[in-house]
Amino acid sequence: MVCYIAYPKAIRLLADRLEATPEELAAWVWMGPKINGLSAYINANKLDPPPRFYYEDAFCSKNADYISPLMACWFNTDEIVNFEPVDRYITGIALIERWGTQPGIKSKAFIQAKIEEFRLNDHHPIYGGTQGPSTEDHFPPLESGLFLMSEVELIEAEDLNMVNSLHTSQRNKSLQLAANTLAAQWKKDGRMSFSKRKIATSLAASDEWRGMTDTTIERIIYKEW
Repeated sequence: MVCYIAYPKAIRLLADRLEATPEELAAWVWMGPKINGLSAYINANKLDPPPRFYYEDAFCSKNADYISPLMACWFNTDEIVNFEPVDRYITGIALIERWGTQPGIKSKAFIQAKIEEFRLNDHHPIYGGTQGPSTEDHFPPLESGLFLMSEVELIEAEDLNMVNSLHTSQRNKSLQLAANTLAAQWKKDGRMSFSKRKIATSLAASDEWRGMTDTTIERIIYKEW
């Protein structure tokens, strides 16, 4: 039997485990499970099976708010608990602030330039895109767009010389791999029940990750075992 949870519980679980934002959840729902995302449903408390939610049904030419439609959504509990995102997203307003810290950069104009170079895609669950590369007034502002972190970090490494961004991403992947490897070894040794905290504490004590605290490691890794 499928168990469904309402949006507040779903976003809380994703935020606690993955530090996910409501905007990211909107992106994952928009993409759907076939494109590394999630399914959302409506009226799951009344209908069995409940109908899928699609952003196409929420389209309104006067409303670019893609968070409010999620308030009526329900989610498969198992999918939320086990979801491991392939893609992470950042909002346009957060990206403007992020790149605005770089000397000599007008971040909004820089973002628009990268979109026009086809190196950065501006996503919007209701409209598809934003006013970033368009002068159409009916498109939502660039600030409301969603951008892939993988594209953002590549531009930071190649154009802004922010090598720490790409290095951090690669380090986190290596750290996750180390956590998975350690968990597999512990299972092989007969330790079938252990927490992220114990994995993090063990990695922090190792020579490879000795410079990081167990609290930092616990925040970065997510449970895949």
